[in-house]
Amino acid sequence: MRTVTPHDDRQGERGASIAEAMVVLALTSVVLTTTASYSISWLGREDLRSAASEIRTQLQATRTHAINRNRAARFQLDTALRRIQVYDLVDPGNNADDILLATASLPDTVTFARPDSGSTVTLPVLSGTTYQATFESNGSVSSTPGLVCLSGGARYGRVTLYAAGGVKLERWLNSAWTNGS
Repeated sequence: MRTVTPHDDRQGERGASIAEAMVVLALTSVVLTTTASYSISWLGREDLRSAASEIRTQLQATRTHAINRNRAARFQLDTALRRIQVYDLVDPGNNADDILLATASLPDTVTFARPDSGSTVTLPVLSGTTYQATFESNGSVSSTPGLVCLSGGARYGRVTLYAAGGVKLERWLNSAWTNGS
């Protein structure tokens, strides 16, 4: 019978050299940097889709509220605060009695910009950086219809509001707007 001493147990063990550890760290850094740079761009694109979808959803919700409540409702977009608000206009001539129905915020990574010429927001100005769209009880837009252009993750999106109350999402593809987000 052979007796094993503590020295015999450690004969097969060996540690990594500093050079080997540095190679592993360098490779890990390259992989993480590549993944992070791809993820940041991807997250920006996803934030753009989310913001455009949120604007479309809130415009449609404002129209639905106007029809269901049988009175005017207002969609508001504050580009400085990146906030959307939906109001029930109890008496359209008196803002003091408006009822806030919904509020939403847009991601900080999304900006109001467009790749072609024109204004980024063409909805009527309520005041300063706040724009509006007012829907009548029949669902049509009583204010001037318009659009909102957004940018995120090196891409552009556009939400267009039509006079009849319809909403369309588009994205910039090379040199023209095309359907989709």
